[in-house]
Amino acid sequence: MQNVRLFIAIELTQDIKDKLKMLEEELCFVCPQGKWVKPDNIHLTLNFLGYIKEDLVRETTESIIKSVKNFGSFDIEVKGASYFPEKGDPRVIWVGIGSGSEKVFSLHSKIKEALLSFNFEPEKDEFKAHLTLGRIKDPKDTKKLVDLLALKESSVFGKYLCDHISIIKSDLKQEGVSYTVLKRIKL
Repeated sequence: MQNVRLFIAIELTQDIKDKLKMLEEELCFVCPQGKWVKPDNIHLTLNFLGYIKEDLVRETTESIIKSVKNFGSFDIEVKGASYFPEKGDPRVIWVGIGSGSEKVFSLHSKIKEALLSFNFEPEKDEFKAHLTLGRIKDPKDTKKLVDLLALKESSVFGKYLCDHISIIKSDLKQEGVSYTVLKRIKL
C-alpha cells in the first residue's frame, strides 16, 4: 500500500492570490535569495497529516466531514505581513489572518480532535493561522525585506467567505511541490 502526503487547508480566492502575487514581486525585489511559493499554491494550512497509508484516506475524510458538519461558513480577512521567527533573522515570510482568525483556530481544533483516533504524528509547532509566501535559507542582508514587511504589517489583501475546506495531496517533485485537491468539504 502506497503512502500519500496530506494536509487540510482553506483555499484562497483568485483575487487574493493575485494580490499576494504582487506582494511577492515586491518582496522578491528586495530579497532575491528567497524561495517564493507560487501564488496558485498559497493556502492556509489547518492541519498537516504528513504521510499516511492510501487506504486510510477515505476513513480520515469521513471523520473530518463529521467533525465540521455543522460548523458553518464564515468571513476571513487576509491581513498583515511578517516573518518567523519573531526574533532574529527572517526564515519564513507569511501573511496573516485578521477577522475570522478565531473561527480558523476553532476549525483547526475540531479537525485535530477528529484526527486523534488515527494516531497521526502530532504537529511540532503551536498552530498559528498564516499563509506562507516564502522561505529564506540564507538570511544575510535582509534589512530591506524586514523594512518592507514592517510597511505591510497592517495591509489588507482581501476578505472572502470561507464555505469549505479541502483535503489536499502534496507531491514533492524536483521541479517543486504540486498539489491535488482530493476532496472539498462544505462547512
